[in-house]
Amino acid sequence: MAKALVLGNSHVAAVKVAYDQNRTLFGDIAFFGATGLDLAFTTVEEGRIVGADRACLDMTILKHFSPEAKVEYLEKYLAQGRPSRAVGEQFQATGGSARIELGDVSAIFYVCGASPYDFARAGEGFAPISSGMRRVLLGESLDKQFLLRNQILALRAQRPGLRHYLVGSPLLARANVKADAVGMAAVRQKRAAIQDLARNYLFDDVFMPDEAVLEPNLVATRAEFFQSGREHALDFQRDAPEARKTDHYHVNGAYGLHVLSTFVAPRM
Repeated sequence: MAKALVLGNSHVAAVKVAYDQNRTLFGDIAFFGATGLDLAFTTVEEGRIVGADRACLDMTILKHFSPEAKVEYLEKYLAQGRPSRAVGEQFQATGGSARIELGDVSAIFYVCGASPYDFARAGEGFAPISSGMRRVLLGESLDKQFLLRNQILALRAQRPGLRHYLVGSPLLARANVKADAVGMAAVRQKRAAIQDLARNYLFDDVFMPDEAVLEPNLVATRAEFFQSGREHALDFQRDAPEARKTDHYHVNGAYGLHVLSTFVAPRM
């Protein structure tokens, strides 16, 4: 079976933990990550992805790629114009090689960036959105404003058969806010519309978090999936051991196993 590549930022850790615990259930998968917004500092060479010293950055695109980041953090990237740490070093730490060789890779799964199903972060909440506006929003989030757009387009030109899938960052954990029947109908309609349209843009398919990992309101991840998630992320990135408390951004291996089983494995 051809190898799949899981590429992203710290959110890759959840899928890697699940894979390491269940290797016999899945095919050959490589995992590479670069923290925060550092994946912007990559370029495509013939048959490989490598780190770069510089990148053209835009605040709107940075906000979309790292929706949990504070403005000061994003402004630091814009001001310095370089990664927090050399991407080659991060690829070596997370994937065992300073560059990603794509010779036997048939599919790339991007575990990073905002999910188009993240209505809370997007400020939509339970409000309905017209089909025309949804197409505009998806054109931005799944194409024009995706941080790795140029890299994906370069890979499509080099390897037309290489498939690209977006997993995205997990929806945040929140209190189980109940919506009325009208609000829930709007959420379900929006999810169905995105699922129907998502393949029309940069990606071959987009992961839709479902009831197995979401609260009943379908706009937030259940709190149980964040236990030990930050610890997994720091271990994956080989980061310092301090500040290993649970947060509401990084999910754990149980969530990663759901992504592997329902989305990654069927597309390898």
